[in-house]
Amino acid sequence: MNRLRSTTFLTTLAGAPAALALLVPQAALAATTLDADRTTPIKTSDAGDIWIGDDGSITLENGGTAVTVDSNNTVGLDDGGYISITGGKDGDTGIYVNAGATTEITTTGAITVTETFTGADTDSNGIADGPIASASSRYGIVVGSGATTSGAIDNSGTIRVDGLNSGGIVVQSNFTGDITNTGTISVIGDNSVGISTQGVTGDVTVEGTVAVVGQGAQGVVLNGDIDGAFRIQGSVSQASSYTTDSSTTQTLSRTALRTGKAAVEVKGDVTGGIIVASAPYDLSDTDTDEDDDGVTDSSEG
Repeated sequence: MNRLRSTTFLTTLAGAPAALALLVPQAALAATTLDADRTTPIKTSDAGDIWIGDDGSITLENGGTAVTVDSNNTVGLDDGGYISITGGKDGDTGIYVNAGATTEITTTGAITVTETFTGADTDSNGIADGPIASASSRYGIVVGSGATTSGAIDNSGTIRVDGLNSGGIVVQSNFTGDITNTGTISVIGDNSVGISTQGVTGDVTVEGTVAVVGQGAQGVVLNGDIDGAFRIQGSVSQASSYTTDSSTTQTLSRTALRTGKAAVEVKGDVTGGIIVASAPYDLSDTDTDEDDDGVTDSSEG
């Protein structure tokens, strides 16, 4: 894995018994806690709420989607827990949310969606001669396109993704709720993105670190209107070089750099304003959150 540097219609009485059965309240699924390694995917429609504990993990060595939210349930990933996908296949995803679901995704552990790939450098000059990733459409957390999705997405852990046209946190439907990153997101791959949304009714907060590298790669892209505030109080960066799986440093070509895009792009209205803030002054040796915003000051700005 590379590393960055810099919805019954009742038509007959005969069908009524079966149809009426659908109206009887169904027992909620019990929550599922993973406290050991799991090597197969899991769905909320089978497991209910899913919590990956600090000793739990999901490892998919041949690729796939680790967690699918296909019902109105929550997913949590504890500090120490992790999701690891190393198959290097198109579409590999840590957590996939069906559009239209109501869910809360909370991650304090690690999600890695990686591949073993080193971009071509035929003349051995340390400059990539082509794409810097192989597989495409790979995500740490992704909400599919379609009906408006509701809830919250909160990452204070680590998300790392290798892939073309891929992303760390990508919301492809409109979303009602807050989207927050106070952790670390790193993405390597051309035309990829750290965080991307459509329209959001809620706040979008970017703290911690978002770092991308690749031709046309962007840190944060808001594709729709934000009925709330957009706050940046962390680091959003585009790197021009990275460390390959071969432990060599590879730099983007001049062509790639010339066709670069903005690190942060806001395409719609933001009713609550765009706030760019820095970490507070360090006035105390013991208070690690001097501005009382719930985020360690050292991860801001």
